[in-house]
Amino acid sequence: MTFRNDRQRAKACRVLLQFQGLERLWASDDIGTAFGPTVEATIELAKVRSMGSLLSTSEGLLLRVAFDFWNGAGFATLWDVQSHLNVNIIHAIGELLIAANEDPDAQGAPVEKWVETWRRFRLSTVYPAGPLG
Repeated sequence: MTFRNDRQRAKACRVLLQFQGLERLWASDDIGTAFGPTVEATIELAKVRSMGSLLSTSEGLLLRVAFDFWNGAGFATLWDVQSHLNVNIIHAIGELLIAANEDPDAQGAPVEKWVETWRRFRLSTVYPAGPLG
């Protein structure tokens, strides 16, 4: 996958998590040095895997997807994604996969466009086919 750097990857993960109101689990400070999963995110991932998390199924799955984009440690399956996530979130995940693999010479520009497109999306917002219609 082609992200400009880990800071951009963290920003994309945070946008994914905001769909379920979980952005607190990922730091993406654009000007500082704090970016990536928080300690709370790492603890929650362990709880999700052991079935001891208070997160809903879709929240836990979205956290796993964010970890898959970060370092592959989430182990989310396509079966789980299509079975448990809202179609708008599935749409966003698919677009991020495309953006992150689209053009290795673009130095993360497609991902930046994805972040700008999806950063205002909330699950409570109704988009029949994503924010672009």
